[in-house]
Amino acid sequence: FNIQVCNQGSDPVTSVSLIDYVPLGFTFTPNNGWTASGSNAVRTLTPGSGLPAGGLAVSTCVTVPINLVVSNTANPTNVLNYAEITAGTDTRGRTDDVDSTPDSNPGNDAGGVVGTATDDILNGDGIVDEDDHDPATVRIVDLALIKEIVTAGPYNYNQPITFRVTV
Repeated sequence: FNIQVCNQGSDPVTSVSLIDYVPLGFTFTPNNGWTASGSNAVRTLTPGSGLPAGGLAVSTCVTVPINLVVSNTANPTNVLNYAEITAGTDTRGRTDDVDSTPDSNPGNDAGGVVGTATDDILNGDGIVDEDDHDPATVRIVDLALIKEIVTAGPYNYNQPITFRVTV
């Protein structure tokens, strides 16, 4: 997954803390600066460690990759992955966000429904969409087949045998 963090404020940002709420359909091992925190992944971006030197400039974005592995228990109901900004600080030491509430509560954010008008909104108003919280999902393909012998036995060497394959 690629998480895009954008500075919509009036000063450069010098610290951004992120959480990825790893769903049951994935497994996580530390990568790309992310560490485990319970069943979730966390990372703090600072200048030189995910943010450019001097911080994240006004009206710019940085992409933060995180690798998750689809587990063998994955199904369409457990692969919706949310990431959220849990804190941020600008060069003046300010931590407030005018259109969202950074926190580590995955259930208190408006909007952000995959594939709808509230997905990937960067200028959310905190009512229709909190732009510090966003989902992404993967499509799961799960095929199965049945192979049955149609030709009745007993069988002889070099005898053609017919099979029925049902997908």
